[in-house]
Order: sequence, then structure tokens, then C-alpha cells
Amino acid sequence: MTIVRRQDFAQNSLDFPDSASEHVVVSHNAVQNFSAAATWSAWMRIDDFTGESSRAIISKWDLAGPTGNREYIFETVLSGQVGVFIENSGTAGGVIQSLPLHEWMHIAFVYDGSLTGDANRLKGYLNGVQQTLSFTAPGVPATIAATTRPLHLGAFSDPTPVRFFDGRLCQLAAFNVAKNQAGIDALIDKNGKPADLTGQAGLAYWYQLGGINDNLTTINDDSPNSNNGTVTNFSVAEFSRDVP
Repeated sequence: MTIVRRQDFAQNSLDFPDSASEHVVVSHNAVQNFSAAATWSAWMRIDDFTGESSRAIISKWDLAGPTGNREYIFETVLSGQVGVFIENSGTAGGVIQSLPLHEWMHIAFVYDGSLTGDANRLKGYLNGVQQTLSFTAPGVPATIAATTRPLHLGAFSDPTPVRFFDGRLCQLAAFNVAKNQAGIDALIDKNGKPADLTGQAGLAYWYQLGGINDNLTTINDDSPNSNNGTVTNFSVAEFSRDVP
């Protein structure tokens, strides 16, 4: 009898050690602007929340620039939180509380500006389970401001990169639709591992961070839009076999 062994979809992750300002920059493309609906998805293993008040996972946000250069930020926060914050005539968002260090987890946030109330407009999920978010004033807006700033993975733009993520990331993706629970479930395979996102509706960008075509120069966008990212300061050793 032949035994067929399961092959996990995610084979690598990218280690962001916060020692050499490692990050990925993607030139602006209109598909990165979401207006009234979005879903952000990331697999992460956080090594440190301290040292900075926040650290970027996915950023379309100039930290020190005018608000006209801010759109959305998916980030870790100093006190053990991960959240999404949105700009539109004021910054507001929500966070998942009390997250662990050194453990792989899947975190997703869903934004639907057509609904009313913070808890309806922004929802957060930890390993596929909806969480109770803590929200900030003045309230989650009905639309997201649009910018032409580049997309950063693992860093804010300041406009030069700052506040670098500390840990491992893989399978960073965003969609131009507000996923429901079934859509969140489809981001995780039946074994609790990263799912293949090929063909999923509304996929705006998808960076595997260790995919078969990624290298020390380029991180590929495996969505149909093919907006590849430029690698900065990574070494071969930081393409890690440590995956969810």
C-alpha cells in the first residue's frame, strides 16, 4: 500500500527580526484602495510587542505625514494587541486583546462601511473565531480615505520606513469584499493551516512571503493583479521553514 503524505500549502515564512529594518515595499496600485469594504488576512508569529508603541504588518499609512497620506494600517500594539485602523477625517479602528508571543496564529479583520455601529463595521477574527474588539474614537468611518502612497509589509512609511514588525509573517492578503464567517473559514484549511487563496473572490493582493517564486529581490503578488514587492535588507536565513 502506498502512503500519501499531506503537503501543507505554506512551505515558508519570512522572519522580520527588527535588527536590520527588514520590510517589503509595493508600489501604489488602485486595487489597494478599498473604499467601503475590505478583508485583511495574515498569519503571524509575534516575537515582541515592546520597543515601539506599534509595529506594522500591512501598512498604507505615512506615520509622520499628513492625514491625506493615510488609508489603513494592520498592526501590533504595545500592550499585546493586534488591530486595524482606518483614516477618513480622523483615525479610528479596533483591536483584539491579549495575544500571545511565539505562537503561530491567523488574524483577519473585516470592514463593511455600509453597516452602522463600530461592532458591525469592523470585525476581528482569531484563528477563525470572531473576537470582541475594543474600539477607538471617533468611530469606524463609513468609507476609507484613498491615497497613492505605496503599500508596506512589515513597516510603516514615515515617509521612510519605521516601526518594523518583530516576528514571522506569511500569507498576507487583502480582499475588496467584506467576508462573512464562511469566507473567513475559507482562509484556513481543514487542518487549521493556511489555505490556498487561488480563485477566492475579491482577492486584491496576496503575498505568501516565502512562496515558490519569492527571492531576495522580489516578493510576488500571487493574486491576479501581480503587484510584486521589493525586498529590503533580508538575508537567505530569514526565509524560514517555521510555518503555521
